Amino acid sequence: MQEISYQYPMFERLQPRSEWRGGRLADTDVLTLEEAAAFASKHAGEEITARDFLRAAGRGEITLRAIVHRAAKVRKHDGGVLFNKGEPNENIVPAGAIPTLPLSACQHLANAGRASWRTFDGFEERNGMLMRYTKGMLADDEPDFETVPDDCRVVGYDVHALADEYTAPEAKQAEPQTAPVVAESANNGPLPLTTGDIAFCFDGIRWNEQQWRKPLGDKPKWLQSCVAIPGQRGVSETRWNPVLIAAALVHDGHAQARSIRAKFQTKPLLKDWLEAWKTYEADNFGTQ
Repeated sequence: MQEISYQYPMFERLQPRSEWRGGRLADTDVLTLEEAAAFASKHAGEEITARDFLRAAGRGEITLRAIVHRAAKVRKHDGGVLFNKGEPNENIVPAGAIPTLPLSACQHLANAGRASWRTFDGFEERNGMLMRYTKGMLADDEPDFETVPDDCRVVGYDVHALADEYTAPEAKQAEPQTAPVVAESANNGPLPLTTGDIAFCFDGIRWNEQQWRKPLGDKPKWLQSCVAIPGQRGVSETRWNPVLIAAALVHDGHAQARSIRAKFQTKPLLKDWLEAWKTYEADNFGTQ
């Protein structure tokens, strides 16, 4: 029996917050990305694209499924039955099944438009937090599954949840909220960093230390999603998740992963976050 390794979320799962206005759609309906984008756009009153769904899936904010085009032998993490094509203990995923994609495949689809994958994700609530784990995998002699966006499917519940992120202010739109990045062996992660800490640590990446203070104070949309603990005027400072800031800098082309890694290795304030960054880097950027 293989020990379960849980994946702590970088972002919270999105949930619907308003009455649905996008047309006749049930939470359990399975849609292509183009269909999902059309329903979501009607609900939100602005254009939402298939790529918006891929990016949200890559962050773990929604789940993404994919049609598999061939039958394949599989095994479950605990030695039990993962899929049955026919016989009770056959453990074969049939052609045409639509399993949930692993997070790494979602990220590859968002970044490169295709993904190779061989593991199957499960979900379990641990200490009040919904976490992914590897529920099963392809047998060793099976080649990887290959997936492109046309193979992908989302359910109506996630369409509604993502569409609410784009709705008008009266729907109390909220930016994606980050979940703490923590080590698997600990209950609490490193203390998020203050604005001054972030400016000091990322000096020379995109801006110098002084220039960093302006966007950290104004909080453009990409930085709002990196806030770990919102500040209260006259009471407490805003605190930031440096891994999310670093990830955004690399994804947007302002830094290379190896330059960010050097910051986490050399800046004392970032060293407690090094393992979290190395995990994120390996899952998303390989070796840059």
